[in-house]
Amino acid sequence: MKKLIQLLVVLCIFVLTGCKTNKERYLSITTSGYDKKGNVVVNIYEYSLSTKKVTKKYTSSNPLGIYSKSNNAVYYAEEDNSGDHLYTYDLDTKKSKKLSGGFIAMNQIIPVENNIYVLGVEKGQRLLKPYRYNIETKKFSKIKAEEDLDFDHMVYDVFNHDLYLCASNQKEEDQALEDANAGKGSKYIAPNTHIYRLKNNQLKCIYTTNRKLVYRMLPMESGNLTFTESDTIPAWNPQYHTYTLDTKTVMK
Repeated sequence: MKKLIQLLVVLCIFVLTGCKTNKERYLSITTSGYDKKGNVVVNIYEYSLSTKKVTKKYTSSNPLGIYSKSNNAVYYAEEDNSGDHLYTYDLDTKKSKKLSGGFIAMNQIIPVENNIYVLGVEKGQRLLKPYRYNIETKKFSKIKAEEDLDFDHMVYDVFNHDLYLCASNQKEEDQALEDANAGKGSKYIAPNTHIYRLKNNQLKCIYTTNRKLVYRMLPMESGNLTFTESDTIPAWNPQYHTYTLDTKTVMK
């Protein structure tokens, strides 16, 4: 798994989720830490934005997981000798079920109504790609994207029910790293990053940076997208700048 949990004492991941059939908005919060014996302990909570209450939903040793209120289930990645597998834990029946396999690694899981979106790397590949698991048909499918794109992260827009993803060209990523290692320039200079919107399971590029990384994306109720750019990776003392993108005019 492409995770750095061994370097963290506590990791908190906040994901705002929601759906059209469930009007109550909430946070799915995943905390990762260690017990007294040094074992990884992962807790998944629900934070209700209306009642301001936190409820523990699930405890495991799997560092990647998320709670879905509409399905009253936890979706998580579990690793074995063959790679990462997507599982669901039904909080009503208290039973786990394997949904898919075939991944070297999974980096993100976002449940949206009857779909589960995953960023993962398939066996025999090296690039992170977006996938969709349909809960009703029980089918896993790869979302169509350019073959040389390496996706980094995605966020769910609870207001407009879209997903936003960012990606870079793998060859440009490799060249940027090669140039930095060769001492070309004073630091690692990032390649262009492309921001995509996934609507009706179709990807559309809505913005491209000028040699900048995208570290955070926050969809707004207005339909705009706030995001943070960085000129380099953390090891090279990056400069951060936050912008709001008008998704209709594609201007920031």
